[in-house]
Amino acid sequence: GTYSQAVYDMAEELLLLEPPPSAIVPEISQLFLIDRDVDYVTILLSQFVYEGILDETIGIKNGSVEVGKEITGSDNQIKLAVSSTDSLYSDIRNKHIAVLSSALRAKSSEIVTTKNEFGGYNISQMKEFVGKKLGKTASDVRSLTLHIGICESIMRECSGWNLYHEAVEIEHHLLMGQEYRRCIDFIENYINQRLPWYNSFRLMCLASLTNNNGSLPSKDYNSLLFQFVHSYGNQYLPLLHDLKQ
Repeated sequence: GTYSQAVYDMAEELLLLEPPPSAIVPEISQLFLIDRDVDYVTILLSQFVYEGILDETIGIKNGSVEVGKEITGSDNQIKLAVSSTDSLYSDIRNKHIAVLSSALRAKSSEIVTTKNEFGGYNISQMKEFVGKKLGKTASDVRSLTLHIGICESIMRECSGWNLYHEAVEIEHHLLMGQEYRRCIDFIENYINQRLPWYNSFRLMCLASLTNNNGSLPSKDYNSLLFQFVHSYGNQYLPLLHDLKQ
């Protein structure tokens, strides 16, 4: 796309102005640049990795999330760093949500094993353990506890969306251009149940982009628009109007 080409040209100019030392092996061997307007579909599909779902359900801001009392059990919100500085998060950020609980369980076992080692140490070993390992273990326990709480919250929310798993199937049908009428009926049902508005909105956009003409028939568009505004409120009218443009 146009913007990808512009980024590529700037990178080439920078390399000419300041070539990298030949002795340094580049960390990135290949880079693919794609304009967003070439591929809108990807961002409309359901998230499945922990980091994506975490950002969608709680929201990642400046490399951290604010965890509320429903997770911490206290009245105070806790800011949890979600970046490479947290070794636990680095391990689980790209895990599929289906295997996330297993990964957290394995980390729990690892911490328990580390703590159990403490009982067999002599005085000098205990000093080394407290100085080098215990602090890190305490930090890991705090991080693990919060991520387990977040995982439980996500699982509750996903199971609360009664049609969540069917929504993934509907996405597949839309991508394959199959069962259009069933997909529209599903989206209408999703909207009428007042499930999370952004999922309804995402499915509407996906249905429009994947339809043969690149847009919804007027009858379906007007029906979905009316039901969406009726279920979620007229504050979304400007957003819907901008998309129609």
